[in-house]
Amino acid sequence: MLNYIRSELYRITHTRAAYVTAAILSAGILVINLVLHFWGGGVNYYGHTSFSYALNISEPFLYVIMGAVVAFTLYESRRKNGNLKNTVAFGLTRPQIFIGQCISALLAATAIMAVVLAVWLASAELLLSRTEIWTIGDFLSSTAYVYLLAIAGLVSTVFFIAIFQREMTAVVACIAVWNFFPTICRILGAKFEIFAHIASWLPSNFFTSDSIIRWWEQPDILEKALTSGVVGILVFGLLGVVLLRKQDL
Repeated sequence: MLNYIRSELYRITHTRAAYVTAAILSAGILVINLVLHFWGGGVNYYGHTSFSYALNISEPFLYVIMGAVVAFTLYESRRKNGNLKNTVAFGLTRPQIFIGQCISALLAATAIMAVVLAVWLASAELLLSRTEIWTIGDFLSSTAYVYLLAIAGLVSTVFFIAIFQREMTAVVACIAVWNFFPTICRILGAKFEIFAHIASWLPSNFFTSDSIIRWWEQPDILEKALTSGVVGILVFGLLGVVLLRKQDL
């Protein structure tokens, strides 16, 4: 298992996917802060650090999406390049491969996140006027508390890629779980209390425009964010192990 994780990390660090992802995200953030620097003045003044940091703080669900995106960029071509067949032939079971891929993708995604956030903070501090409405502490707190949900998004994507033969099917399944299912539960919750309760614990529902102002300081929102992150990791992790073990039998 450790040798497989090392080989996956070697593959990731010696191919372009992770670097391209980090470069695109970093460039996007840099462009945003440059736009705020050059065109953020005037009557509606946006050229300050608090506005830049608020773009991150106000969209915590984006971390779930980015966890899924990074996992997809790392493993969407696993069957095309023959890596899966070679690994199975080498003696690892599919559940072991799945766990190894989750760990490898997590390490890579965390490194990419660290780079992107560093670019975000550095460019904001260098290019924009500093204000204290939203601080670096707020920026990092929001990121830290949504980290488990980002991992859940990553693990779910690795799971769907491992289960489905076609990558597009995996993408549709991921969108259905994280977006369509919460919406359906919210709609049904208008008539059935059980669905209303389920909907209230799903990230795309409890991360609303009314709850994002320092959401990590609101005990109910923080509890839901941490709990749903852990549950998501366990559910998709266990499903991956169980269903892939059946494929080995």
